[in-house]
Amino acid sequence: MLPGVVKADEGAGLFVRGGDVSETATYLDRALLFHPYRYETPTGGFFGAVPPYLISGLSLSTGAFPARFGNALSGILELTGLDRPRQASITATLGLGAASASVALPLGDHMGVRFSGNQTLSPLLFAVNPGDQHFQTLPSGSDLNLSFYADSATAGRFKISAFTDRQQVGVESQEDAFTGILDSASHNRLFSLNWEKPLRHWLIDVTLSTGTYSESTSVGVLDLTSRDSGERMRLDLSYSSSGWIFRTGVEAERLGTLSQGAIPAHGGDLAGVQGTLLWSLDLSEWRAGGYAEWERSAGRFTINLGMRLDRFQALRAWSADPRASVVYALRAKQRLRLAWGMYHQAPAPEYLNRVDGNPGLRPMHAQHLVAGYAYGEESGHLYLRVEGYAKKYGSLPLEDAALNFNDRGNGFARGVDFFLKLAPSTRWQGWAGYSFLQARRLYTPFDDFQRYEIPTAQYRPDFDIPNTLQLVAQHSLTASVSIGASFRMASGKPFTPIAGGSDTPEGFIPLYGAIDSQRLPLYERLDFSVSKSYSVAKKVSMILFLGVNNVLDRKNVFAYAYSSDYSQRRPAEGSQGRAFYFGTSFQR
Repeated sequence: MLPGVVKADEGAGLFVRGGDVSETATYLDRALLFHPYRYETPTGGFFGAVPPYLISGLSLSTGAFPARFGNALSGILELTGLDRPRQASITATLGLGAASASVALPLGDHMGVRFSGNQTLSPLLFAVNPGDQHFQTLPSGSDLNLSFYADSATAGRFKISAFTDRQQVGVESQEDAFTGILDSASHNRLFSLNWEKPLRHWLIDVTLSTGTYSESTSVGVLDLTSRDSGERMRLDLSYSSSGWIFRTGVEAERLGTLSQGAIPAHGGDLAGVQGTLLWSLDLSEWRAGGYAEWERSAGRFTINLGMRLDRFQALRAWSADPRASVVYALRAKQRLRLAWGMYHQAPAPEYLNRVDGNPGLRPMHAQHLVAGYAYGEESGHLYLRVEGYAKKYGSLPLEDAALNFNDRGNGFARGVDFFLKLAPSTRWQGWAGYSFLQARRLYTPFDDFQRYEIPTAQYRPDFDIPNTLQLVAQHSLTASVSIGASFRMASGKPFTPIAGGSDTPEGFIPLYGAIDSQRLPLYERLDFSVSKSYSVAKKVSMILFLGVNNVLDRKNVFAYAYSSDYSQRRPAEGSQGRAFYFGTSFQR
């Protein structure tokens, strides 16, 4: 719910400042998460893959981020895991939809281990909140997480983490005039090793990670099995002395994609009225890169200059990305910031398929320009941030009648973000955010291949949400009772209307209007939560919690479904009405 992030639906996908969800990279302790969502969809997924109780903090960079981050056109989300446990603790939580437990154990003065697990309990959740979605298989899943820590004055700090997650669901899906069951099952795994050691003025940080993600999806004529695997190495060095910092590093990664099955011949035609295609993809993409950054504080100025150099092996291309920023400190805790940078990212593997794609595509690129003003500190009583930005995109995949796809797509995004945080007392805190966005693109999402007439001019993408307003408030009624509320209002996302249907021997074919030429209705949602803590025994506390999502029971519309001949349309089912969630947690 941070300013600069728009939502295309109720899911967790991060659409950052006019960028697609695939253009934001997510890191966990510097290890790249190739698939950061659960129950994945084209707009990201319904939940984040990393359980929140494993995270000690996060940082979202929404534009013009420094040279040490690469291979992302729009944003960077950094998740920081919990540190080595200093004392033993046990937490067990039983909620309406899941049961979880975590254990933290110090092993002497220099080692420790954390273990946690979570199991979905969806039958009870949907018995209390039936909704209008129809399930053949209720959502189910489980995850296990293990971290080992070791600190040594001579060898440095080590952290080894392992994560595994399984999900399954069978839910009714509506796409234009098609209605059918979408069956999906996935398995996500990540293993990482982090080593950090100070050496006089230098700090050395090495991260090694490997992960796999396998998924099977079946809906209508689409029937795919896929497996992504990847390895990544990153080495960072930093040197600080007398008001300046020098950072440099190298990284290398391999991402392998293997998928096969059947897909619609025309994007979105899940009924297969216009035919199906056999699909096969076996691709390995290697990327290696390095960077250097120089940061200097002099008087009221803080300057950061950086350069990245990356090699995209499968695309046979190099990229060079200069980046710069300057912060000027005014009086009374005020700051001005100006930042600029170039960014490159490889197209999704599907675009590089030799049969249905084009392996000769170049890396996509973007240019960011950000200017901002800030007052106060985020941890203080008052914090205000206002930022304006402009982004240009190039070399985006665009459908081509002869080549399947070319790399002549382009676009832009510009807007302003406002963020105000108030913490007037220890009992009250809240914040308000507003974002204005204008985004245009000339490109073709892979799932829309051969669906519409090939565009010749820039149009509004699905994530062009012009206005987003968010309000959050938290209050401690007593030392043991807390309440919270959040409200979100946003413009409806663009969609492509269907003017009617053309009758063929195989069935009706939709006649589409101009791409994304209409908008869905205004989005509104109010959530409320309350919690109360008790001391039930020595060193044991219990917390009771209750949450109510969509308190006003507003039926937000995220898509339209059509009759079999496309003569009538109605809001597609699946909108989340009022929903309750409650449970208890024990901590020791």
